[in-house]
Amino acid sequence: MGFFRHLTTAVLALSNALHWCRLQPRNLMQIRVLFFGVLKDLVGRSSETLELPEGARLQAALTHYANQVPRFQAILPSLALSVNQEYSGPDRPLQAGDEVGLLPPVSGGSEDAKPAASVRIVRDQISTQAEADRLKLPSKITAAPSYAVP
Repeated sequence: MGFFRHLTTAVLALSNALHWCRLQPRNLMQIRVLFFGVLKDLVGRSSETLELPEGARLQAALTHYANQVPRFQAILPSLALSVNQEYSGPDRPLQAGDEVGLLPPVSGGSEDAKPAASVRIVRDQISTQAEADRLKLPSKITAAPSYAVP
């Protein structure tokens, strides 16, 4: 019977400790999280507000989504991370009001393509036509003449 008495005492002590912790005020902060590319589909939205303990690091947000979205964990190692539109690492401390961007890898293009002159993180919708026009070759290039083969 001594074992059960100790077990009951331990359970009561744990219950009291949990009750006390619930009564303590927690300093929480809110951050805005933006999901890009395939992450929008995985999470089911393009952005949301997330509450984290004050002083939390970016890793806390990543852990939150890894626990909430089963397939998030698999894509996590390849994500680019940003805080307030600057690339960042998971150890970056967050502050209330920060904007976190989670950017999955993007594929496409040509192996022969030159590197982009600039990289931007934007809030507005991207006009694909404007970007295509920006990337077109100059209009002075003409096609080579064709000759009929006898």
